[in-house]
Amino acid sequence: MNFEFLAYLEDPVLAVKMPELKIIQLSEGFERLTGLTSDRVIQRPLKELVPVNFESLSLKNIPYESQIPIEIYHINGNTISCRLNIFEADQEICVLQFILQTENIEGLRDASYYAQILDSIQDLVICKNKNFQITYFNKALQDYYSITPESILGKKDSPVNDPENTRLYNEIDALVFKTGQAAEVYAEPSIDNNNETRYFHTIKAPIFNDQGEAFELVGISRDVTKYRQQDELIELNQRLQSSVIEIQNLFIEQESGENAFRRALSLICEFTESQYGIICENANSDLDKAKCNLRARQDDSKNQNITSFICEHLSKKIMDMESLFIANNSFEISSRFPDLIIPRKMFSLIGIPLKNAGIPVGAIILVNGAPLASSEKIENLRPLLNALPQLMYVAKLREERRRFQEELLAAKEAAQEAEKMKSIFVSNMSHEIRTPLNSILGFTDLAMDSVQNEVVREYLSSITQSGRLLLNIVNDVLDFAKIESNYLKIVKEPFSLQHMVHSIVKSAQLIVLKQKKDIDISYEFEPEIPVTIIADEHRISQILFNLVGNAVKFTQSGKINVQVLQSADHHISFRVTDTGPGVLPENREKIFKPFEQEFPGTDRKYGGTGLGLSISKKLAELMCGSLELEQNSPNMSGCTFKLSVPYELYRGRDEQDHEIANYEEASVYLKNKKILIVEDEIVNRLLLKKILELAGSIIDEVENGFDAVDQFIRNSYDVILMDVMMPGLNGLDATRQIRKIEEAEKRQPIPIIFLSAAALTDDIEAGKKAGGTWYLTKPVERSHLIKMLSQIFNSIKTNDGI
Repeated sequence: MNFEFLAYLEDPVLAVKMPELKIIQLSEGFERLTGLTSDRVIQRPLKELVPVNFESLSLKNIPYESQIPIEIYHINGNTISCRLNIFEADQEICVLQFILQTENIEGLRDASYYAQILDSIQDLVICKNKNFQITYFNKALQDYYSITPESILGKKDSPVNDPENTRLYNEIDALVFKTGQAAEVYAEPSIDNNNETRYFHTIKAPIFNDQGEAFELVGISRDVTKYRQQDELIELNQRLQSSVIEIQNLFIEQESGENAFRRALSLICEFTESQYGIICENANSDLDKAKCNLRARQDDSKNQNITSFICEHLSKKIMDMESLFIANNSFEISSRFPDLIIPRKMFSLIGIPLKNAGIPVGAIILVNGAPLASSEKIENLRPLLNALPQLMYVAKLREERRRFQEELLAAKEAAQEAEKMKSIFVSNMSHEIRTPLNSILGFTDLAMDSVQNEVVREYLSSITQSGRLLLNIVNDVLDFAKIESNYLKIVKEPFSLQHMVHSIVKSAQLIVLKQKKDIDISYEFEPEIPVTIIADEHRISQILFNLVGNAVKFTQSGKINVQVLQSADHHISFRVTDTGPGVLPENREKIFKPFEQEFPGTDRKYGGTGLGLSISKKLAELMCGSLELEQNSPNMSGCTFKLSVPYELYRGRDEQDHEIANYEEASVYLKNKKILIVEDEIVNRLLLKKILELAGSIIDEVENGFDAVDQFIRNSYDVILMDVMMPGLNGLDATRQIRKIEEAEKRQPIPIIFLSAAALTDDIEAGKKAGGTWYLTKPVERSHLIKMLSQIFNSIKTNDGI
């Protein structure tokens, strides 16, 4: 049977093939009634348009014009109530006619009217029934997602959302049906047809029937992407401002600023979703654009190869650009930089030049951003990008300052090392000179006692005088090195002021006698001068001896006078006046400079190193005192030196009461005393043995520290004379072992006197820390040694102790 004529009927008619119940033809009236065209419904099951279980009906048994009540679907998802009439039927074909009642025709007209209204608005509208099936959506939603009605009508899971969004909206739909109240979802993301993320504000509201039941719901979604972007932009600006302050604080708190740059780079990479980034700097302080710093900061240490490539080939080119460079793929990179071989791992690139006052100072290079950033998005980073050039400039200044400080530190360390080497050299030279001098002066002193021939005694006296002159030179050089290296220390102890001045004047008188000069040397004290004071006797004596010695040296005949005066503020003044040639006014400052003499050639006539006054002045200043040359009256010859030093008043017994008068008196205390000599130099060992045996002592001798410890364990001694520098076990380590044995066995500590040619302050301090009782510097005078030992045995404190 041919049913093509049905297509032209005004009534809503369908032709259905039996028994499959598939639609094979429809009329124009049916298209107007439902909005469905033939290409959408032909060959589709009838049940998709008419929600009736036709399998339970027998179309053949339905009387013609029986008009059974039925509903059919409209294209918008709504249902249309009508009556079904079997127009014609046989074994193969059944023609169905749908008859509308007058009230339904009016309702259909209302639904069409409201559908037109919904199709005219820009918001996305969708309806669902209680089975969560989509029953309607408007034109805006259809156009936005490019969908057809048949693709989603009657479906539960919408193809327009990802699974996560579908789950969320289904939960909200269930809540709306359950509570009968509207629900709101704000700014949920969705991907449109251009694969761009959009944000929607959605309201889900229930639709009630006449019985007050929610039988459908409507969802209305409004695109709020631009508002979301504006909010994000405001949030970004606030975040960037906060980040700039954070980065500036990091830069201030940490000298290198490295963490500040890394933090800035991390934020930029995060915002542009770049795989990693690099900050390159212009390395030259003069901002020469010919070079670029190959030392880059990056947040991914695994990309060293690509980093080196970028720094070497791209950084300078991007730095010189006027605006930012964005490449979405390797081809765009190659086209802009045709001379480069682009690694495969670099499939996108963003280059941001950084300028300070229009001058290139660096560049930021971002690699493999996803999704790719636009120029507008990069411009949103401007608050942070504007801060980086100033930080780079300050970092460059810091780097230059750090380099300068490192150079200064290196120079300082080199100078300190040189000073240390000089001190070591001076100490070694002192040791090497003092060691033979000890034997020369010692044996000469012994020989003087045993020789009666006046000529030989004169020869020996000359040897002694020359040896002492050489010793003074060594002492001057050593003291000068100590002062220059800040190794010299001031030691304050009580001493007899009168005894010190008397000894110096007596020594000077002996020199005058030997040189056969006609000089009268005298000294005088003010009545108020205390007998014993607390100060550095050794250094004061050294200065006075130098001043008196110079007076003797430069005066051929006349007078030399030493005055001891009381000054204000607990200062003692010493005035040394002579009748020599004096000092010219223009040379008054010159004579206090090291290695300087008043006239060229003076050293040949008078001798000396030119260090004496220089050392004396510095020693006075170290003691917080002063040394100056007073101006004599024009008619007076000679000159006057004034030494002023502070002192403390001694509250105990006067020191002079405990001085042992002479060598013979001191020797009494050494008789039958058992003394161990530890000395590797055989000559010095022999000298010490002779000196002590002449004083009546019993002597054992060894040549190294190991034997000294062994002898200490085997025997009992009254005192040990210990050399410091010996092969094997040195004197310091040997002393430490002896002290440990005494402590373990609870023995009374034995006096250990170090005898060494090493005369630096550090050497003396090392002896003290090792457990030494006293430290004597070679060459040791026989009288000094005997006197010191007698004071030890007489339990009298000596000023020469450590």
